[in-house]
Amino acid sequence: MFKLFALSAVLISVSEAQIQLWQHIPSHDDGGKKTFFSGSGNLKGCWNDAVSHVVAVKGNYILYQDPDFKGATLVVFEGEELTMSHEWNDKLSSIKFIGYGCVKRNIDFLGDDLKCIPNVPTMDACMEKCDKDHACKSITYEAASLNCFLKTSEKGAKVVIKDGRDSASKSCYEKKDRQKLECCIHTDYDFYGADIGS
Repeated sequence: MFKLFALSAVLISVSEAQIQLWQHIPSHDDGGKKTFFSGSGNLKGCWNDAVSHVVAVKGNYILYQDPDFKGATLVVFEGEELTMSHEWNDKLSSIKFIGYGCVKRNIDFLGDDLKCIPNVPTMDACMEKCDKDHACKSITYEAASLNCFLKTSEKGAKVVIKDGRDSASKSCYEKKDRQKLECCIHTDYDFYGADIGS
């Protein structure tokens, strides 16, 4: 018996990056809110040094106090909402998109170390070590040294930008494993035409 399957996939592009900026803490109206769909850039006009609240709708971002990705930084991850502290209120000048998903590239969850495990070959192997330790909540992995840092909190004591270190929370990895792929398998269906080969 012959069974026919068709596969359709959805590709995610940087154009889907989405971050909302508020000039005031959000209320029931949308006054003073702007949604940006591009990944990175300087804030211009009335938005430069005028942001009080940020929502990372789709993607992970580094926020900078100065134009051209300079000055003090904050990191905000997809799904997070951040009301600016006194040190940051009305001081945001540029935003850099740093990707999607559970793995935070070039990000170090600094501090809150449970232990450091040497000679771990991959980030996935590092997360497996975390899975086996009930006290572990997240990891930072350094590929150059093969060091795997198990953490006692979701994001360490502080999130910092650090080339060569990648971090992820255990809860995000577990959620990723439970989610279906962003595709659909259609049983007994043929997407007619445009065949690559026979």
